[in-house]
Amino acid sequence: MMTPIWTYEYWNGTYPPLLRGAVNAASNIGNVFGQIAFGFLGDAFGRKFVYGKELIVCIIGTILVISLPNSIPTPTLKMIWIFFFRFLMGIGIGGDYPMSASIVSEGTHLHRRGQLLGWIFSNQGWGTLTGSVVSIVVLSCFRKAIQDEGQYNQLDAVWRIQMGVSLVVAFAVLWPRVRMPEGKKFIESQELNTPASDAAEVQELSQRKEGLNGPATPVNVTAPSPVAETQNGKAQL
Repeated sequence: MMTPIWTYEYWNGTYPPLLRGAVNAASNIGNVFGQIAFGFLGDAFGRKFVYGKELIVCIIGTILVISLPNSIPTPTLKMIWIFFFRFLMGIGIGGDYPMSASIVSEGTHLHRRGQLLGWIFSNQGWGTLTGSVVSIVVLSCFRKAIQDEGQYNQLDAVWRIQMGVSLVVAFAVLWPRVRMPEGKKFIESQELNTPASDAAEVQELSQRKEGLNGPATPVNVTAPSPVAETQNGKAQL
């Protein structure tokens, strides 16, 4: 919905195709970088350390997009502003994919894992539907000013409100994400990689090998007795 608004608001219906494509693809490009970067960070520093940080990046990018200064002189510079901060927003969105999937798959039982993963990623579709409904509601609120009175500058408020509504949900889930404890699977994997666990593993393997080969039987060598038994069964010195 924002692309048609920008077309009429900034370009009078002649939005350059190349620039339009770049701005529309900015968040998808950021998704790729976000998935790779936050995926590696989550494996290196833990889910708790990373989870929530990607949402902060997304919030910052969204705030900077809707804070587009009207003092920027040309439409091209305005679109460049939107491109860079939509890219930043996309990094945060992309970082949410591997982190949410990892946390759910590691923290749930096997028989419910697929169900919960499907439910989580289906929220992307529900979010798209909700965004469309919000767009219709906001446009209907400005209908009289835009259509009847010809105040097309009110379109500027429409797209900013559309994006700003998403911040309500983002801030609502930020605190639970930051407070989420570290996953047990990651803690166990870190313990396996410590030097102490390596030494214990070597010791365990050594004990297994000793058990297979059998323990060494000590041989007691004693001096012969000075007392010998004769053929008649009598002892003889």
